[in-house]
Amino acid sequence: MYFQPNVTISQNKNRDFFFERDGELQNLGATNIAFSPNVIAGGNITYLPVKGLQLSLLSKYVGKQFMGNIDAEKSVLEAYFINDFNVNYEWKINKGIKSIVFSGLVNNIFDVKYISNGYFYTYDDDFSNPPAITTIEGAGFYPQAGINFLAGMNLNF
Repeated sequence: MYFQPNVTISQNKNRDFFFERDGELQNLGATNIAFSPNVIAGGNITYLPVKGLQLSLLSKYVGKQFMGNIDAEKSVLEAYFINDFNVNYEWKINKGIKSIVFSGLVNNIFDVKYISNGYFYTYDDDFSNPPAITTIEGAGFYPQAGINFLAGMNLNF
């Protein structure tokens, strides 16, 4: 059995970020760069119970992030933690075909509901209440699949 962890910790900031909101240019200061979470961590635990068989638990954590550079609450992608399970078995033949590798993958084994991507937009509404200008924010989100499966077979010659 072995464990392979990884982690990335970073702060990715815009310096003195200017944005026009409600018709006025504003200095928002240091804002988060879009799609830049401060923490991404992952790892896998792999177990080899018998020769040729490999069982792995793959885990991934992605911290909260913004979809835009203005740190708007409407643009937040919440943190998520997902796990996948992978199994591989290599059957050695040595008769024209060296081996056959059977594989199976169960993604999102705990059926976590999460959103890993989307879009964020702003526009200036200068027609609803002239001459006032109101900045409107909006977002769309792409939810990810729940539990899903993948199976495969590789022939090695």
